This record gives sequence, structure tokens and C-alpha cells, in this order.
Amino acid sequence: VWSGSPNRNDNILALQSLPALRRLIFAGENAKAQKLANQTIISKTSQGQMYEPVGDLKVDFDPNGTGSSAYTRYYRELSLDSAVSTTTYRAAGVDYKRVVFVSKPDQVIVMHLTASKDHAISFTARYATPVPGVKVAAAGNELILEGVTIDHESVKGKVRFKAVSRFVQSGGTIRAHDTSLQVQGASSVTVFISIATNVKSYQDLSADEGQRVKEYLDKA
Repeated sequence: VWSGSPNRNDNILALQSLPALRRLIFAGENAKAQKLANQTIISKTSQGQMYEPVGDLKVDFDPNGTGSSAYTRYYRELSLDSAVSTTTYRAAGVDYKRVVFVSKPDQVIVMHLTASKDHAISFTARYATPVPGVKVAAAGNELILEGVTIDHESVKGKVRFKAVSRFVQSGGTIRAHDTSLQVQGASSVTVFISIATNVKSYQDLSADEGQRVKEYLDKA
């Protein structure tokens, strides 16, 4: 997401200085043209907003509930034909596979976890974020993160965002804690991750980010 909110940072002197700038450039007076542009073209308020990460989804694995983090045969690949990322490894005698792809049209990240042994997938999922003042909660089979973008260069942060990770498992159990989800003894897990904001256009923040993200996940 972007920090701040809809604002104008154009320099009101830009248009009227354009003829003079052109004359200086065509006359080879580049240094003078640059000095004039700095005064009349460059913004005197906000130079632009910052790209702001919503956060990270952390998945802490516990192979077979042993608490061991030892693994072998670790392998990663990215298929440029299908845009699918695959990770495989062995832990506690079980082969694990993680497949991830992103769908821009559907506004979701999808992660599919499988194992060579039934009921071998156990992990705790949580969010980590550098954004101040966010709310994180777990409910049912979903992890939810909600917040508002930060202020930047005197522009008030007003972009609301909501990130939801929905976990669909085969076998095993899912338990929601205050700010984390615990998956225990699953045979496979598919995670649907989506983020939505209240931005309708560059000047309209009237969208319902909660309804948006729900629609993305339900459709996926």
C-alpha cells in the first residue's frame, strides 16, 4: 500500500514558468533552466508517498510435532512458464512440498502444502508487520490484519487496509488463538491470502476493504 492519502503536490508556478524554461533550454542555458525548474516545477510540499508493506505471513513448522527444525534435501525452483514456486525438503523422515502462485486478476496468493505421510503437517501461522497501530486477530480458520497507512510529509494516512489469510486443511485440526492459528496433524493445507483497501480512485477512499477482501477469498 501507499502511505498518506489523496493530496495535490503540484507546484502552481509550473505552467507559467514553462515558456521561460523552454527558452533557457533552447539557448543552451541548462544550469539556469535547472535552477528555475527547482523553484517552479518541483513540489514545495509532498514529494510523493512511500511504498508501505502491509506485513509478512510467518509460518513456523513443527514436523510431526517433534519440535525439530532439522531438514535435508532442500530444493527450490521457480517455473517461468507457469509462474509457480515450489519448495521441497525432508524432515523427520517425511517429504514436504510447498507450492505457491499469485493471481493478479483474482487478487490472491495461494500456498498449497502437502506431505508424503498423512497427518504430518503441523505449524503455527502469525503475522509480522512494521506498520504501527495495526490490529491482528485469529478467528475460525482465518488470520486477520487491519490497519491504516502512516502519515508522510504532512499528508495524513487515510488508506485503510485489511489482509486475510484463510486456511483450508484436509485432516487434522485448526485452532485459533488471539493472534495466531495452529494447524496440527493435517494431511494437506491450502492457504488463500488476500489484501484489500478502501481506495476506489486517486481521490476516492469510500470502498469497503472488508467486503472486498471477503469477496476475493470467497471467489478464490
